[in-house]
Amino acid sequence: TNNDSPIANLVRYKALRSTILESTFTSGANLDTVGTAQNLALRWLTDDDPGRLEPDDDAILQRYALAVFYFSTFVATEFENDRQANVAASAWKYSDYWMSDKGICLWYGVSCPPHLHEGMEETHYNENTDVLKLNLTDNNIHGTIPSELVALENLESLDLGKNKLYGTIPSSISLLEELRELYLEENLLEGTIPADMGNLLKLRDFFMGTNKLSGPIPPQLGYLTNLRAIGLDENFLTGTIPNLWDLNQLIILYLDSNALTGTIPYDIRKLTNMIDFRLRKNRLNGTIPETIHDMTKLELFYVDDNELTGTIPETWDLMLRVQEIQIYKNQLRGNLPDSIHELRDLKVLYADNNQLTGSIPASYGNLGDLHTFYVFNNNLQGPIPTQVGQMEDLRDFQAYNNQLTGAIPSEFGNCYKLHKLELHTNKLEGTIPPELGSLEELEILK
Repeated sequence: TNNDSPIANLVRYKALRSTILESTFTSGANLDTVGTAQNLALRWLTDDDPGRLEPDDDAILQRYALAVFYFSTFVATEFENDRQANVAASAWKYSDYWMSDKGICLWYGVSCPPHLHEGMEETHYNENTDVLKLNLTDNNIHGTIPSELVALENLESLDLGKNKLYGTIPSSISLLEELRELYLEENLLEGTIPADMGNLLKLRDFFMGTNKLSGPIPPQLGYLTNLRAIGLDENFLTGTIPNLWDLNQLIILYLDSNALTGTIPYDIRKLTNMIDFRLRKNRLNGTIPETIHDMTKLELFYVDDNELTGTIPETWDLMLRVQEIQIYKNQLRGNLPDSIHELRDLKVLYADNNQLTGSIPASYGNLGDLHTFYVFNNNLQGPIPTQVGQMEDLRDFQAYNNQLTGAIPSEFGNCYKLHKLELHTNKLEGTIPPELGSLEELEILK
């Protein structure tokens, strides 16, 4: 689109401009300023769009909104002077049919209501109608997210993850009342999470991890009772964790790798459907609440690399689906809970770099699926239980830098998958068991 050329169809331009301004999501200043994405989109619709929708067509605003998104994010090498040339001089990986004569329902990444064709339902077809999904994930998209996407008023799923989008998240997204899935993870987005996101009452999946977002987590997210998944990990979020505990449909909570402070509240017990719980790499203090035992469907529990104190809860026998416990790099004290031995699906236990005392429970020999056991850099005492020989899947056992005594159990020789065994800097006695020589997978012995 050559913005410096005169408008070929002034009547159409004025009609389109009027329709767009009546929608109120584009300001007159943006629309009339030469070179803006909004102005480029208007000029394209006026003179260059081979689709030639009428200004009063029900889909004209959606076609306009997608054109604004395109001009906000594509990287042009050089515009062709030929007005009919395909303007998809883009760095997008895929841009099939974008800015062509085809209906928007055929444009790459766009899905519309199911359409019956030869007895089969299709969501991609050559028409202009309601956009239900926009999925441009991992498409090498640079640029900003325009507020005009609010024109896709029936949008149910927006996936712009794994791109190179920058700037802020437009609060207008909160007007997409039908939105159920919002994926903006792995971009370069900055600023705060708009509080208005609390208006997206149908939202189920909310992923904004691995960006540069800052400020607090809006408490308004606690209104979104249909949420199944929240992913705000790997940002620069601060403040305390707001009241998300009434979101009893949550199965995924990723708040890890931020700068969150405060405590883990007892009300986490309300998250009875939780499967994957991650608060690791923050600045949380206080204790791990015993009320976690009500999270009976929990499989992954990551609260490592915080400033947690107190003891490890002794209620794991009520959470029998747990597969990974990561509580390392805190200031936890007391004993390793005996109840962990009930977790027959447990595969990973990281409890290193704490202030744990007591002994390694002999009952842990029941953990037949356990393959990684880290308790190094603690103050554990007593012998290494001979029952370790019952851990058939054990691959990595690290208990160095403790106060362990007695002999190295010859039963380690039964752990035929053992790859790494580190027991140095303890008070162990005796000889190295010759049975270790039969461990064909063993590569590191310290």
